[in-house]
Amino acid sequence: MSAPINFTTGPFAGWTVRVELKELQKADMGRKYGQKDRRPLDPPPVLQLRFYRVFNNGTAHQWEHEIDAYTDNIGIGCVCHVDLFRSPPESKPAKSNHRLQAPRTTKEMANVEGASTYTTLLVGTRAVSASCVYHEGKKILAFVFSDLAVRAEGSFFLRYRVFDIMSAVTGGTQHPALAEAFGGTFQVYSTKNFPGLQASTDLTKVR
Repeated sequence: MSAPINFTTGPFAGWTVRVELKELQKADMGRKYGQKDRRPLDPPPVLQLRFYRVFNNGTAHQWEHEIDAYTDNIGIGCVCHVDLFRSPPESKPAKSNHRLQAPRTTKEMANVEGASTYTTLLVGTRAVSASCVYHEGKKILAFVFSDLAVRAEGSFFLRYRVFDIMSAVTGGTQHPALAEAFGGTFQVYSTKNFPGLQASTDLTKVR
């Protein structure tokens, strides 16, 4: 869980807010990037961004509630950046449901922090802005990574970090990471072994 942040400018100026990032839709597979034939990860990863206003921060009476009136104005300046990591040999991609996969454990995340990133293997837009979309009958703020591809075969997962480049926070750190999330495992195949594209999901169509 991310720590509450005190905003001094922007739509949350004067508020203490906790930011949450969640992978709503993970990629299942991809085809190794080639100069003549580029196919993005399928389905495209989709992240949900949520804000919670925190009251009595740091006390025994701390509580929070979600700021659920999501609009494009709230998401202005919010950018999500993605990094690529190779999965451990024992990791197996979950293909049965794009939106259901257990979150990575604290131990797994600790190992990630000390691991080498494979982000240089990523092709496409690695930083996207938040957009307001309808999902399950209500508006949410989402990040859609629609054109990511990988230059190598293997099993990988993504780490997402969200920044607000237009708001200031206390503490002197300029544009700190407000929240992060780790994605589910996916497989990148050679052109010869690629099983083919899947049908579009509801989250893909909503855009």
